[in-house]
Amino acid sequence: MPDRDVAAFDRRAGRYDRSWPERAWHASVHAALLRAVAGSAPAAILEVGCGTAALLRRAGARWPGARLAGIDPAPAMVAEAARRCPGCDIRHGWAEELPWADGSFDLVLTSLSLHHWRDPAAGLRQAARVLHAGGAVGILDMVSDGPAGAVLHALVREPFLSSRALSGLLQAAGLGDVRVRRLGPGLGQAIGILTGRKGS
Repeated sequence: MPDRDVAAFDRRAGRYDRSWPERAWHASVHAALLRAVAGSAPAAILEVGCGTAALLRRAGARWPGARLAGIDPAPAMVAEAARRCPGCDIRHGWAEELPWADGSFDLVLTSLSLHHWRDPAAGLRQAARVLHAGGAVGILDMVSDGPAGAVLHALVREPFLSSRALSGLLQAAGLGDVRVRRLGPGLGQAIGILTGRKGS
């Protein structure tokens, strides 16, 4: 994540996702991502780019008893996540340098974070590394596909990848059974949900 993005999230940490529209939208997109990765209950879940750990807490509510971990490069977000998610293993760091051992998790999630990563390919290789065989990754992010993606890109000026490019990065990281879904009509078509699974 570029330093300017880290600084921007640090400034917003205390008030991030506090407004009702923001909370409602996050709840909606997080629910869609968790539905996409639904399957056998994971014992250990990692959120990369966890922010305030909103998605991580929702995953914990869906799968009670799962060990929860999160990582974020913005120190103020890490402090906020640790406060809001007591008992979670929240760490400061980057997607490209995950500080967990190989095969530590059943499920790796990231929501609206990947387009901020310094090196998405390296970050996804790290996600695959910390998954055990049969584990799954779930990504929710803005994608540059079609007219909706072009409009969203013009509005927010971020370097979004296409869902095809993201699928290729997942496969290159050693993740198979890659599936792409769209969040919904309109600009929701520019929100991609991608899932993949690590082979045995």
